[in-house]
Amino acid sequence: MIITIIGTEGVGKTSTASEAVKMLRSIGNPAVHLDGDLFRRMTGNRDYSEAGRFANALGLGAMARTFDVLRYNVLVSAVFPSYLIRRQFRDVAGDVMMVHLNDKPLTARAHGRTEMTGLDLEPKLIELKREHSALRTAQAMFALILLNPAAPDIIGWENMPSLGTILTSVDEIKRIDAKVYDYSI
Repeated sequence: MIITIIGTEGVGKTSTASEAVKMLRSIGNPAVHLDGDLFRRMTGNRDYSEAGRFANALGLGAMARTFDVLRYNVLVSAVFPSYLIRRQFRDVAGDVMMVHLNDKPLTARAHGRTEMTGLDLEPKLIELKREHSALRTAQAMFALILLNPAAPDIIGWENMPSLGTILTSVDEIKRIDAKVYDYSI
């Protein structure tokens, strides 16, 4: 399974992915976090032009695919501001669930401009408003993935806690400011 958390700088992508990996590992599931900024530093890619972003997406996609083939749950955190960059990543990585993390209420985003383009073109997308902590955001993300029939299989699914242990009540699930889209059906 590859989950890619996208969003603008400072929205909490890296913290949410780190908490998600901790959750998966705590129940014995193999998991790895690939961070776009760290990958840039490791590869020396300081080019933030479109070409530099494509190169970063290609490298992250190849690394994510490698871990996926090795049967790891892969969480990627990256800005990936345009549809073409995300498509480049998906073309290399394979089956990916995109999670767009936002720090504004989603109803407000629908009426305003966003720095993320082409979100309506994504084949599998969850839009999620950041919760008050990275742990709560990761829990909300997993609850939505578990509820989504189009989501890729979580490796070690049999060890995954029930929704009731991730979020304590139906009211809490309803409270999540999120939208789930599946354009692939």
